[in-house]
Amino acid sequence: FFETLEVEEKYLDLLLEEFKKKLNIKTDKQFNDVINASDLSVKKIEEKNKIEILWNQLIINKFSKDIKIDKDQIKKNILENNLKKEYLLSEIVFNLDNENLEKKFDLIKKEISNSGFENAASIYSISNTSNNGGKLGWIKINSLNKKIKKEILKTQIKNYTNPIVIPGGFLILKIEDEKETNIVNDIEKETEIISREIANKQLNQFANIYFNKIKKEVQIDEF
Repeated sequence: FFETLEVEEKYLDLLLEEFKKKLNIKTDKQFNDVINASDLSVKKIEEKNKIEILWNQLIINKFSKDIKIDKDQIKKNILENNLKKEYLLSEIVFNLDNENLEKKFDLIKKEISNSGFENAASIYSISNTSNNGGKLGWIKINSLNKKIKKEILKTQIKNYTNPIVIPGGFLILKIEDEKETNIVNDIEKETEIISREIANKQLNQFANIYFNKIKKEVQIDEF
């Protein structure tokens, strides 16, 4: 799809800054200490970031036309709720390789019990969020589909859902916290924000499906 793995420097700088923020790195010395202690190199990190940028570009080029967003329904949902409810979520996205769902879920639950949800996400999740312990951040309830919303609403804070079937695999969500924010003042702006969140979720699902498809057809070095 791409003749060379070349990416504009400004995009690499942005991803490198995100990498530092995830590790709470504030100085160049801290960054160098982490690199040395982890047996990494800036070149290796840049190579991974280039691949990630180009992969995201490929997914957008292939699947952006397949994104489905009902903005009228989003506006209706916003107007029907006086307050916006948001959840602080973490995720584990997984699929099955010659094993049944119950067995795989038991393995994940055991890891969660022993080492915590964050560590289980870094081991078992196939989503990009596995790099930061599965953390999704604050997600508006209106941006979630009915099936996921239903599971979240019946799950208590600090607990996690049963596996939810999604395109390309299964999803486990942990409810870290919840909050209610003020009434929406700018409906159009809020609609656009939610639409972007929905679009990103759909693109991530397309990415997982496409990756699993090509993984069966070619040899891939995952790192």
